[in-house]
Amino acid sequence: MLQYKPSSFSLRNLTLFFFCFVWICLSCADPEIGCIDALARNFDLEADQDCCLVEEECCCTFPSLSLNLFYKGTATDTLTQAATNIRLDEYYPLDNLMDSIRIDSFSLFVSNLQIIDNTELDTVRVIETLELNFLDVNGEAQVASFQDNIALVRMPTFRFNIGTYRSDIDYDEVSFDLGLREELATIDPSSVGNDHPLGDEYTVLFDTTGQRFLTGKIGFSLKRDTFERVVVQTVDPFRRDSEQFLLPISINKGEDLDILMRINVLDIFKGIIFDISNEEIDSIIDDNLIESISILE
Repeated sequence: MLQYKPSSFSLRNLTLFFFCFVWICLSCADPEIGCIDALARNFDLEADQDCCLVEEECCCTFPSLSLNLFYKGTATDTLTQAATNIRLDEYYPLDNLMDSIRIDSFSLFVSNLQIIDNTELDTVRVIETLELNFLDVNGEAQVASFQDNIALVRMPTFRFNIGTYRSDIDYDEVSFDLGLREELATIDPSSVGNDHPLGDEYTVLFDTTGQRFLTGKIGFSLKRDTFERVVVQTVDPFRRDSEQFLLPISINKGEDLDILMRINVLDIFKGIIFDISNEEIDSIIDDNLIESISILE
């Protein structure tokens, strides 16, 4: 009986046919569309086509940058003890022990928050921007783009969203402004959305007389014996501050980043007593404010 042995030509054809068939099947399969940005919150390792080829349809979402506040009494109060958190509408003794103070309201702008890697000269900035109208030094209206990294700090809220970011650096410094740069301080609040710290619903710090935003405003009551004195003090000076850390802190790809800020509220009022003048109160608060706020590692 004759046995059939396939020729090498037939085997080559069969192999070629097989690979052509596989290639056709794969080329006909739908591509996996997803976010291929490794710094995004929803980075898709399986995706083979970028969903952000059209910017308006981009599916990538990025982690948030937040400011978390600790409202403590003085610098000696520990973070772990909830009893040392300052509360509104509760009297606390002042340094002279004759008088006490109650915080009725507390509002403060924190802006231009930047996270810095000094070894790489790199800085984390938020992605969002604002197109706003402002007045230049000559009082003429201008339009400019600003980084949207503004928080209106108000007790007793402790967490404030700054924006979203795209980075994975190690950082060793955090810098921030108390108040707003002049271009932002003079914008028209009606040109900003209501849900924004500079919008119509958040104009607690807008001075209608000067047509500009203040740095902050603090309402408090001073008490001596049965006498009570109510004070509402504006905070106007603009201050820039930075905190350098001993060791670098890592940012994990795609993870939300919380910057921890401590405000020693009672330290803001050091040197204030019941019968001091409003002018002296103004000077004391301006001098104490920046020293009472710090960024935590």
